[in-house]
Amino acid sequence: MDNEVLNYFEKEAKDGSWDSLYNPKNPRSYPFIIRLQKTLNLLSDINNKKICDLGCGTGALAPFILKKGGNYTGIDFSEKMLNFMRSAYPNEISEKKIELILSDFKNFDESKSFDIFIGLGFIEYFDDPEKIINKLYKILPKGGQLILSFPNSKSLDFLIIRLLKVFRIIFKKIFKPHHKNPPRKMWSKKNAKKMLEDVGFTKLHIENYYVNLFVYPVTAVLPSFSSFIAKRLEFTWLSKIDFFVNGFIISVKK
Repeated sequence: MDNEVLNYFEKEAKDGSWDSLYNPKNPRSYPFIIRLQKTLNLLSDINNKKICDLGCGTGALAPFILKKGGNYTGIDFSEKMLNFMRSAYPNEISEKKIELILSDFKNFDESKSFDIFIGLGFIEYFDDPEKIINKLYKILPKGGQLILSFPNSKSLDFLIIRLLKVFRIIFKKIFKPHHKNPPRKMWSKKNAKKMLEDVGFTKLHIENYYVNLFVYPVTAVLPSFSSFIAKRLEFTWLSKIDFFVNGFIISVKK
């Protein structure tokens, strides 16, 4: 799984696809932008605090952390992702406002200390997520914060994707699309909460994100329309119903 995931993100970084997912002009960017916005809302005062962005990619989180006075460290196992950041933030890196670390988190130096870990689109790509959570708990100081996003296994979108499995296989055989997502683990809130609480994390807070009524394949064929509707439903009562949201964010403290 590791090589497949790495190859996918190396390709995404090389052709600029990943960075475009945080561009408001991209019709497919809304799920990523709203996930980022709701994550930032879970952060209080981060002035002079050390923030580690897990699987940082092209650094969408970095400018917001710097603006709030935080010290930013990005870790990623994709050299091409980090090269993108090196090109985008040369001054901030030379001034040591941004530190970049090339590493798989499974091999990450546990002696390093951070006040807050943030992982957006991170935990679902591990075969052994419990080990990762245990490691994060060990590294965090007392009172430290962990924020993770999870793809929702109970969502309408994921249900439709499962029901259309045969159709999707046939479609790929015929059209051979270039875009192939790597495997990832889907999560229910119950399982995600249990994993975090079993390790010892407390003060759990959950935020749903991306209300999605016009699901796959509509999102693939008409992304602008899907995003238009999603933006107008995001902060309605529908966001409280797990079946209608594609993901959730959990904040916990040690």
